[in-house]
Amino acid sequence: MITLRALSQDNPDILLVKELYIQAFPLRERLDLRSLFEVMPATLWGIYTDRETRRFAGFFIVIEDQKLVFLHYFATNPEVYTADLRQQALQALRKRYRERPLMVVYERIGQESDDGAQRQRRRTFYLHNGFHDCPWYALYGDTQYGMASTTESVNDTVMEHLLHLYQSFKTNFYTHSN
Repeated sequence: MITLRALSQDNPDILLVKELYIQAFPLRERLDLRSLFEVMPATLWGIYTDRETRRFAGFFIVIEDQKLVFLHYFATNPEVYTADLRQQALQALRKRYRERPLMVVYERIGQESDDGAQRQRRRTFYLHNGFHDCPWYALYGDTQYGMASTTESVNDTVMEHLLHLYQSFKTNFYTHSN
């Protein structure tokens, strides 16, 4: 059983989040977290193993507003990692935001890379946990990302809204229809 807790920047577990963030994401994928929280409507969720031990198991960073919830970062602690833990954490997040579509991006499989198998596993994980491929992709730098949502169809208005959120953070992030 896992639990989610919203974490503020002054929570002592923020050090665990930062350590895992650096460990889990390559430099080219990282943003300055302080700036992210200052500019965007982002929430940091800590994932804990259970209510009694409250062992830190990972985190989500979501960008949320009235129309959608965008799962921006999701990482689990390798010391407590299990596929079941990842699945439970994602289901808890889906339950928390059940009234709005939850969206995620993942590296496109067809691009040349030395981590193609990992990319395929990541995409498969989301598709097996209630996400559906969207006819959109995101371009961040020179990397294309596929997009998936908990709803089977995502309209242009929602995608334009997502793009506006990212551009408010002044990132080089663009969405395109396939």
